Amino acid sequence: TQKQDVAGNWVRDNQVTYKQTDNAGKVSFELTPGNYARRIDNIKGYNWGNMVGAAGEVNVAVRTGRTTVKRVDMGRLTVGLTTASGEVARDVYVYIYTQKQDASGKWAQDNRVTYRQTDNSGMVSFDLTPGQYAIQFRRPGEKEDTYLFGITVSGGNITNIVK
Repeated sequence: TQKQDVAGNWVRDNQVTYKQTDNAGKVSFELTPGNYARRIDNIKGYNWGNMVGAAGEVNVAVRTGRTTVKRVDMGRLTVGLTTASGEVARDVYVYIYTQKQDASGKWAQDNRVTYRQTDNSGMVSFDLTPGQYAIQFRRPGEKEDTYLFGITVSGGNITNIVK
């Protein structure tokens, strides 16, 4: 359920129910008519809804005799890395951040969303909510990290970055 905080923002209240998605990424609930807050655990990236204080959506209307369908379309970011000599860069940690502008207007990393190592093919993939992301990594033999900003992830699409 949902309630208003002291500033008038809708926030989550009591948990009514929960389920895991099926192998198609879908889940169904039978709910009493009303307005609900919806939160989904383990989604990486920006807040995909309008909830304050957590990633989620508020004012989800459930009406008598009607089916309410709500979707969150994830995007996939795939990063492939090679060394300076063109070899596959295995076991390199790749960090994904939300991004923000600093005081001078330049893009900077914000909150770390997730991280993983590249596999034996030099690739690693992340399922993320739509938005602009920053990537951080350090190839073998390099002394400084590499940062890439403005990487767009859009729902239902794959973004490939090979460096």
